Amino acid sequence: LSQALMEALQERKAAVGPANEITVASVVAYLKTRVPELARASTLEQNPEFSPIPDGMILVGHFPAPPVQKVVTCVIVEPVLGGEVVLKTSNLDEIERRPAAETPWPLALDPGVYVLTHLPTNVDKVINARTPQEVLNEYHFP
Repeated sequence: LSQALMEALQERKAAVGPANEITVASVVAYLKTRVPELARASTLEQNPEFSPIPDGMILVGHFPAPPVQKVVTCVIVEPVLGGEVVLKTSNLDEIERRPAAETPWPLALDPGVYVLTHLPTNVDKVINARTPQEVLNEYHFP
């Protein structure tokens, strides 16, 4: 029980939700799962019992989420093509647009999937930026 409690609090393994909060309920849920696992590893049986948890959230700790690593790439449009290039989310909501003459266009994106559209030609390029390893260094509109 002590080892599992230390994992829950010090190693933040009981943190839940986008706010990375540790609550009494999340600690109890973690202990109910982890204590039997640790006991079985030592050929023991241990199932902790807890008093009912009061309604409402009792916050034990809050830890900011780790920073999101930006994915870096560049858009290049051949000058002869002209027009504009539009950067959109995967839902096709416009984020930004630039004249093609203002490329190269360096981009630092949050992880995700994006669509680049060269308006005069209506050519789309998909930027798969879920991880830095998946993104290309440059996206060309020849």
